[in-house]
Amino acid sequence: MGNAASATTAAALDALASVTGPASLQLDDETWQPLLAVSTPLSRWSEEELQATIRPYCGDLVYHNCQTYNLQRLIVLLCRKLEGASKRGADVAVANLLCLLRILLQDLMEHLTPAQLQAFLSWPAPGSPHKVAVERDAQEEEQTPVEQQLVGACLRALVARNDPAASAGEYLTQLHLLQLLLVMLSTQLYCQDLDEQGLELPLLAAVLEQSEVDPVSVVETLLRLVIVGPQAPLGLRLFLPTDTRAILRAVRAAASSLVWLPMSAFSFLLRRQPAAPGQSPLGLHACLLLLTLCFHALPGEGAEGALTVRTPGPYRLALHGLRDADDAEATAAAAEDGRGALGRGPRASFPALFACLTREPVAPPETALLLYLVLHDGGDFRGYCLARTDPEALLLPLLGALQREDAGRGDRGAVYVLLTLLLAFSSDAGWAAALHRVWLEATPPWLKGRARAKQPLGSLALSVLLRSAHASVARHGDAFLQTNTLAVLANLAPHVTGLTSEAAQRLVSLLALLARRWRRLAADAAGLTTMAAAVGNPATAADGTPEATSLAVSESTSAAAAESAQLAHDFLRMALESASAVLERALPANPALVYALLHRGELFEGLPRDDPGLRVPLANILAVIDHFTRALARSLGEGAAALDAGTVMAAIRHDSRAWRGDRLQRGADLHFAYEEGLQAHSFFVPCVWARVVAASSLSWDLDAISLFTPEGAAVEDGHEAHWTSEEAEGQVPTVVVAP
Repeated sequence: MGNAASATTAAALDALASVTGPASLQLDDETWQPLLAVSTPLSRWSEEELQATIRPYCGDLVYHNCQTYNLQRLIVLLCRKLEGASKRGADVAVANLLCLLRILLQDLMEHLTPAQLQAFLSWPAPGSPHKVAVERDAQEEEQTPVEQQLVGACLRALVARNDPAASAGEYLTQLHLLQLLLVMLSTQLYCQDLDEQGLELPLLAAVLEQSEVDPVSVVETLLRLVIVGPQAPLGLRLFLPTDTRAILRAVRAAASSLVWLPMSAFSFLLRRQPAAPGQSPLGLHACLLLLTLCFHALPGEGAEGALTVRTPGPYRLALHGLRDADDAEATAAAAEDGRGALGRGPRASFPALFACLTREPVAPPETALLLYLVLHDGGDFRGYCLARTDPEALLLPLLGALQREDAGRGDRGAVYVLLTLLLAFSSDAGWAAALHRVWLEATPPWLKGRARAKQPLGSLALSVLLRSAHASVARHGDAFLQTNTLAVLANLAPHVTGLTSEAAQRLVSLLALLARRWRRLAADAAGLTTMAAAVGNPATAADGTPEATSLAVSESTSAAAAESAQLAHDFLRMALESASAVLERALPANPALVYALLHRGELFEGLPRDDPGLRVPLANILAVIDHFTRALARSLGEGAAALDAGTVMAAIRHDSRAWRGDRLQRGADLHFAYEEGLQAHSFFVPCVWARVVAASSLSWDLDAISLFTPEGAAVEDGHEAHWTSEEAEGQVPTVVVAP
């Protein structure tokens, strides 16, 4: 770093000290100029080093700003700079100012309550001794609350930038606009109860209530950034994690360096799932901002039962009208209706959006969340996805992500989203049937070391789903994971053809696991019921006195055990009905399933044949086992049990040709669909913010976060923790049976 740059940054630090000090600076004071004119992009420095340089001044700002109101003036100056940049083009100095304000606001949010922050950002009240000094230079700006000025200026500047890669200044300004807006929304992070927040969070409320910029324009701009994913222009040096030690040495060697341009889109702290290496920082932060804007729900007019009713915010409502920009007919129809070129909703190229969402071999969590958002609320985009003839393009990244989560520690929030997406797609019978007509020529890259021959896409999907279901039963005992996985399995089962040996074995293995679990829970429930009855009606000894009972079992414990047993029974029934549906509709096309059932035939002998829920599917499975056992004995003789698998499979295929489907009873046609619950925001808002904290290039005080427990935060037992389903228990999306 040259001496000129060091002198510039040293002067900027002196100006920052003056701004946060006891002197009240008028808007035309020359003291502001070094702070507003730093034009050297120091983007090679990390976000941590940046915050370490600026945050020490925040304490002085908190102490003095109630008399100086310099923070309000800084915001006014920034708004003026942004207005000028919209006309003349942005430079690095504007980006520096955005970054400075973002760090100051982030520190204030971490240490002030919402009420304190609101008071901190307000102009002096009438009659205040500071009123006259403020009125001398901020009469016009004072008429509008400073947070509303800031939000309006940021959103206007955001939608006005058409080519962020035109220059380093434009690129950095766009990036820091996105980061500043994310920080303004992050007041949610420091509140535990979403239902008590309402619109009392000042900066969040300003973003949601603003009326200067059409939410449609904001959503369209963010979608465009996500789709295009602009890369940094040539010549802009970005901070890379591998350069950390060398950069820190350079920083320590500099006299006083104000590092204002962080550009890392990679890991910044303890992070288990970094952003995709090739992902654009602008595209990533635009995606995160779009998610936070759309998933925030507004308080409703009343309550339904014990649940607080929430209404979609303005940005999610805007997304409802999403239209394909490449659809000339829709555009012409909108023009005829008098809706103009934009129409009533944002426009985006559906093919380009689809390509963006399927770009990575394994879908990142933020991509899965965005896919959920545009499927659930994105106008005609769901129909576009279902109408495509390449379901593998969308399904393989989702399956890869599900495989990744199950193979690691498993972020159950991410698994919930993935299973919800699979449920939404599988509820369409045409899409479910198409999976089994597509054959994969090559093994997906996320199946490392497990190369397979050509196989149906549907079999691969079932194999990954069954693996996830087995893990959820064996490790988590999570009812939502099991319900959603089995619901997807039930939707796919009627269309299964060409089931591979691996998928068939996984299905039978899951049946065995569910059967064992149900037997154990049913036995426990029966024992607890018996003991509860014994406690309520103690036996009488020979001398006429009640016998002492050492074990007291409450009715609530017995009821909970019975409920767990019933839930396990329902899961077993769903899995048996799925296996039976495959046999009823396409037994000759699935000899691998017949082989797996014959191999584990003893499993089904111990299940009660007179159970009302299990009777039909169990009878069908036993009928298949009995038929093919006798058929193999006739065709292969008494030594059939000692033959190799290939010979037995060939005999099963041969005997399947004479199979008649009317030998089996027709089971219930189960069909599951997804419906977003009344409190879905209680799941999605923490889930989205967990991803913002993990994937953005911003540095967060993890111990200050109250909305969820982030990975890397201090916890009581000394171990790291991360957001899990227990923090949103009972608030996950809803599965319903379609009529």
